[in-house]
Amino acid sequence: MKKCILLSTLIFSGLSLNGMSKHAPLSKQTDRLLRACVDGTYDQVVRTIKKGACINGFFSNTSLDFLNGATGLILASRRGHTKIVAHLLKKKADVTLTASNGDSALLLASQNGHTECVELLLDHDAAINYTAPDGAFPLLLAAQNKHYETVKLLLERPADVNKTGPKNETALILACMKGQKKMVKLLLSNGADPNITTRSGYTALMMVVSGNHTEIVKKSIVKSLQDHGADSSLSSIPAMTITMTPGEELSVEKATLTSVQELSSYIGNNELAQRMDASCATCNKQGHLHKCSGCQDVYYCDASCQKKDWPNHKEICKAPKADAQSEKPEKEVNN
Repeated sequence: MKKCILLSTLIFSGLSLNGMSKHAPLSKQTDRLLRACVDGTYDQVVRTIKKGACINGFFSNTSLDFLNGATGLILASRRGHTKIVAHLLKKKADVTLTASNGDSALLLASQNGHTECVELLLDHDAAINYTAPDGAFPLLLAAQNKHYETVKLLLERPADVNKTGPKNETALILACMKGQKKMVKLLLSNGADPNITTRSGYTALMMVVSGNHTEIVKKSIVKSLQDHGADSSLSSIPAMTITMTPGEELSVEKATLTSVQELSSYIGNNELAQRMDASCATCNKQGHLHKCSGCQDVYYCDASCQKKDWPNHKEICKAPKADAQSEKPEKEVNN
């Protein structure tokens, strides 16, 4: 979601912070303070504050958007300079301030796995469930970047384990997508809901089996999810109606079908496996099919396909016929 640019690299290449700051209302000492927070020079931080540097001073009107509005606390937290963060907080640096793009000190410390900085910020009442304008929040970014200890600390404080991001993704869904067995167990033990779905309709279970993980990792995470009530029924499988060009639709459909087939092998759902091997009795399409609720043997894409096949199917369907003259199916397909 966010890209961390190493400021020291920029400075090393000759792009100074002074050069990036156009008409920034910074005193000489405040400018030095911000530089020191980037570089991690603790003694310089102490000196500049003693000489009157503004503790909550920040860059403005820079050519790099992520620098705009960034205070010393935000810069030091991003880089994980724990000693500097502690000193700034002691000197009453404001943990509620954010950069112009919405990044907070806690958000950046969590994103980069600086657990000690995260703890210091939380001890000074940083908002643990703060959400940036792009939808990111500390727990989500820590999980996304595989920072187990940071996730553990955030949950202990406690962060909202089921808070969702911009695509309705949770920390659990991202941990499953990344194949993080230990983190998945940690999140589940802290009340993570395995049945929350993304905006595309995918659950944590679907994410892990479609990921590029080893068999051992997949089976371990699937078991953890099932032990905590993950829905492995057919109703949890998202439909495959996709509006694209014919070539793109076929490609996405095949990819989705493969993911669902993999799912059946990991969750031991025989009905799912049977359904994925079947094809619609009317159009021969495979994928997200529905079983006839009468005979329980034949599959259709939907009620429309079932009705088209009814003149042929009614002779073998085991469902009782209430009206022999009717050309309509006795029972609609299961949804």
